[in-house]
Amino acid sequence: MEELMAQVAELRRQNHQILTSLRATTQHHVVVESENAASDLGFPQQNPLAPPPEPPDPHQPPRHPPPSDPILYCPRQICRSVGSSRPRQICPAAATTPTRRIGIQGWGESAVAEQRCRVRGSLRLRTALISFIFLIFILLAPSGHAKRNTPSGKKSSPFDFVNKLKGCHKGNNTKEIHELKAYLEKFGYLKYPNKNQAIDDDFDDILESAIKTYQENYHIKPSGIVDDETISKMTTPRCGVPDIVNGTNYMQPRNRNHESGLSGIDTVSLYSFFPGNPKWPPSRTHLTYRFLPNLPAIAMDPVARAFQKWQSSTHFTFARAQPNQNSDLVIGFYSGDHGDIDPFVARDGTLAHAFAPMNGSFHYNADNRWSNGAFAGAHDLETVALHEIGHLLGLGHSSDAAVIMFPNMGAGLTKDLNANDIQGIRTLYNR
Repeated sequence: MEELMAQVAELRRQNHQILTSLRATTQHHVVVESENAASDLGFPQQNPLAPPPEPPDPHQPPRHPPPSDPILYCPRQICRSVGSSRPRQICPAAATTPTRRIGIQGWGESAVAEQRCRVRGSLRLRTALISFIFLIFILLAPSGHAKRNTPSGKKSSPFDFVNKLKGCHKGNNTKEIHELKAYLEKFGYLKYPNKNQAIDDDFDDILESAIKTYQENYHIKPSGIVDDETISKMTTPRCGVPDIVNGTNYMQPRNRNHESGLSGIDTVSLYSFFPGNPKWPPSRTHLTYRFLPNLPAIAMDPVARAFQKWQSSTHFTFARAQPNQNSDLVIGFYSGDHGDIDPFVARDGTLAHAFAPMNGSFHYNADNRWSNGAFAGAHDLETVALHEIGHLLGLGHSSDAAVIMFPNMGAGLTKDLNANDIQGIRTLYNR
């Protein structure tokens, strides 16, 4: 970097010398070779005693201005043509009009124009080179600050360990298997009676069974092998709420309710509830929410829109409370261990989590990249809010990838409420 700055300084010094030389040459060596040249160039008359000019003869044709083509007229414009496909040409007016001949002593008009072209062309090349070096300096210089929670430079994925386990199956012993066990335990698929088994790298029968259950929930052939499709699902960021609680698989509802739609065709309602079906009492259908001070301003409107969508589709109404007021629901941004029972851990790719009624807590993971809308490499704040509000109202996860309560939420995508989401709330509250 110091070498680049030294080159910039040297080029600036040389530019200054060239400009100084050009000004001195023009000042001391330009001479007027005809008595009319000074007036032609716009200078005042040199002889104050000379008689006033005669009025123009009306019978004489008027003097025409120089040719209109700038490249063929002005040496300054000739400089601008350097590097173009047009040949460099000297002003024909200077070659054919005696009263316009000016030049450096001992040189002709053509030599003056050519020399100026070379100097100006050289200056332009040096200026372009200085600009290029300065741009390189800016690009290579370390950034003074980084904007939090917005798309930025590429970094390693928290799911690198899953990619390294491709093809693993029962009987393998691979370095990253203990991380796979931790991932599945986080979301309820795995619980070892012996703690040592949970932290070793043995691919045992219990792990194989857990992977098969995971594959069934995500509509993958239950082979028990860490195949490409399983890796694709596991490496998609998701909600931190478990799919299985106390051994009950809420991704596979115990009672598949067959509803008759407007078309008369029976459909299977794929929604689920928390253990014990917790819900808000009938007297509390108007719920207030507030934002904690750690919530970025960019997230407020997306969350408010998500509440409005749930309000328009259910019997609930929502209103925002002031920060210093009590509220039924609280929304904030947190990182890592933030004081509840479910800390955010990098390896599981958790986007957010929320708790069942009537806890009312909804937390975004501040370590993720967030956006207001669909942007590559970032997650839509409103889509995640729609999902987490569903948990606040009592909905569990669904195995239907089309509904908002599906656990996985890919980057750069948006999603809206689905008929199964709305029907789930109506069923839970007997509406």
